[in-house]
Amino acid sequence: VRRKEKVFLLVDFGLSKSIITSKDSIHAGNKFTETHCLRKEREKADFRGTSMYASLRVHQLKDYAFRDDMWSVLYVFCDLISGGLPWMSYAANRDRDTCEKIKQDIFQSKKAEDLLMGEAYNIAKFKRDKMEKDVKTADDLPTLPDQLDLSKDKEKVELLQKAFDHVGQLGFYDKPDYIFLQKCIHGFLSGKAHDEKVKKMDFKDH
Repeated sequence: VRRKEKVFLLVDFGLSKSIITSKDSIHAGNKFTETHCLRKEREKADFRGTSMYASLRVHQLKDYAFRDDMWSVLYVFCDLISGGLPWMSYAANRDRDTCEKIKQDIFQSKKAEDLLMGEAYNIAKFKRDKMEKDVKTADDLPTLPDQLDLSKDKEKVELLQKAFDHVGQLGFYDKPDYIFLQKCIHGFLSGKAHDEKVKKMDFKDH
């Protein structure tokens, strides 16, 4: 993300593998170049990554590919601009199954705005959901704080939804439209770029 005041670059190779292999390899799948191929898709893959940012397909134990990198990048982006994700408390408690369920619900219902509610709302909702089984009526539950204004910005929510729709329809061998995804993210720079309810990150110059 580039703005006048800062240049922010994010690179993470903590967990990575080569998806390209020699065309003579037993793992060779679809052709990539004259001498190399994409790795053959596995029928099932172990979960890799963290519940906080893993793509829905990784939760489903699908073999990870280009689409999953960008899916995770979108989750990281939502976390950075809103201060938290709907499953953040479940991820902190290592409840991977509930993380998957929430991601699945948001993806299927096409409710990208749920990813922009903010830290205070998400934590309060987690606590409220835990209390539901112990109260008699909904009136006994605490009121949730207001969600971020960002989640009500129709233009930005639509951009985010388009980005998730794009990565969600990609197959294992499909390459994401990186230019399209970049435009969706850059669209958040228009209008009010920062919600006052979200703590600004403390960048230090080195």
